[in-house]
Amino acid sequence: MIFRLVMTVALAFSTSAFAVGITAKQVTEILFAADAARPADFSGKDLSALDLAGLNFKQARLQGANLYAADLSRADLAKTDLSGARLDAASVTRTNFSGANLSGATLLTITAYASIEPDPADAPNFANANLSRADIAARLDGADFSGADLSGARLGRLVATWGSFRPRAVLNGAKFTSARMRRTDLGEAMLRLYLLCTPTSIKAGP
Repeated sequence: MIFRLVMTVALAFSTSAFAVGITAKQVTEILFAADAARPADFSGKDLSALDLAGLNFKQARLQGANLYAADLSRADLAKTDLSGARLDAASVTRTNFSGANLSGATLLTITAYASIEPDPADAPNFANANLSRADIAARLDGADFSGADLSGARLGRLVATWGSFRPRAVLNGAKFTSARMRRTDLGEAMLRLYLLCTPTSIKAGP
């Protein structure tokens, strides 16, 4: 009876914490207790503006999560489920997204570099990630998209500012070895690189 009461109170506290917004400390504690067999579930949760730098998400579920302006620098998000998540304005310096599911996610104006001059060593890793139908508009020079699925993704939606005609996504030196790019929209992207893949039906924009 006492055990059941304690569990009920704990569940109520957990639900209440998510309802009012979760803190970075709570995220850290939940991830510490999680493992690949029992991944943490942050699906649909508001994690915006949290300092989550350097955390190992241990293949957590983050479907539809709001990570707007969150600091994910050096975080390990490998094989996490970020489908439909919002990562706009997030810091992703050296973030590991390898094998993650980012289908339908938005990555607009994300920050990938620690300094004004882009250092390819700071670029996030999207190798083997699912970025199908994702919306990406950022400077990602040197980012690794090897083996990634970019089918139906749009690279460049950000509206130019101050009368600028700069491309809306910059991917100089990015790696696309064996990437799947069926109907990928590169119409607003600058890519000063070699596409080391066999893309099918790449859309060059309207």
